[in-house]
Amino acid sequence: MITVNAMGDACPIPVVKTKKAIDALGGKAEEIETLVDNETAVQNLTKLAGSNNFPVQSEKLG
Repeated sequence: MITVNAMGDACPIPVVKTKKAIDALGGKAEEIETLVDNETAVQNLTKLAGSNNFPVQSEKLG
């Protein structure tokens, strides 16, 4: 699993960081976990996953 730490980052930075992680995989199937601390980032990352036909799961901690 690849973890992208985007805590404290405002959009579009979490999406950009996650897209770079996706591109780095070069088409290999692997799970990417992106850590964010705002709902806007969750929504935008969900859109990114959907537009690429990737499954998405979000979990609110705390």
